[in-house]
Amino acid sequence: MTPVQGEPAPGPRRRDRLRRWLTTRVYFSVLLAFLFSLFLLQPVSEVRVLGIRVGGLLMTLVFVGSVLAVSQRRAMFVVALLLAIPGLVLSLMRPGAAAGSGLHLVADGLVISLFFLVCICIVIELFSEQKVGLGSVSAALCIYLLIGLAFAFVYDVIERLEPNSFEGLSIGERAFDGSISGLMYYSFVTLTTLGYGDVTPLTQTARTFAMLEALLGQVVLVVLVARLVGMQVASSVASRDGGRSDGAG
Repeated sequence: MTPVQGEPAPGPRRRDRLRRWLTTRVYFSVLLAFLFSLFLLQPVSEVRVLGIRVGGLLMTLVFVGSVLAVSQRRAMFVVALLLAIPGLVLSLMRPGAAAGSGLHLVADGLVISLFFLVCICIVIELFSEQKVGLGSVSAALCIYLLIGLAFAFVYDVIERLEPNSFEGLSIGERAFDGSISGLMYYSFVTLTTLGYGDVTPLTQTARTFAMLEALLGQVVLVVLVARLVGMQVASSVASRDGGRSDGAG
């Protein structure tokens, strides 16, 4: 049977889907690798290599990986670029900016918007997949890690608008130099609901966002695991039904 005129042939259509799946899988894996590098190398984030802070370089890679992760959707890609370019420039300028400068707040806003945009795009991609693979697992991990990273910048905004909102970070005792290492630590302790107690939110705003992050972390974790399990079950059922059909034929 010849394909209906005007419809793409099954072969090219399959190749396009395979190319898109492979590209998306690679981008998610790259972003995941950059995120893990950012977290694992926090102890040396202030070290300079050829005059460039390791932390700034790693954050740049995370920005690049975030933009690549949404490159399959043109509208999302354009918006991500518009957020990432000025956000990256301002983030690199943070260490030299005054503590009370509005540059920090603008940079935080751009970074937060970018990371949550990428999370939304990855969720759409994840729920459009039908089989569990490296790409879907990497996508789920990226969502979880990006939420934790985004909330570190949310807490940075809170601390700048309401100084001394957190106890245990010694933030109020020194000028903010643009580093969010302590806030990143607090964010992931909150996201995973570990609650060590060494850092405590003092203001109502800080407590509200801490509760929101803890709740969001559990909901996202449950939903992502349920989605991956559902994809695996559906794939197994489809494969079994396909094998029966071939045997019957």
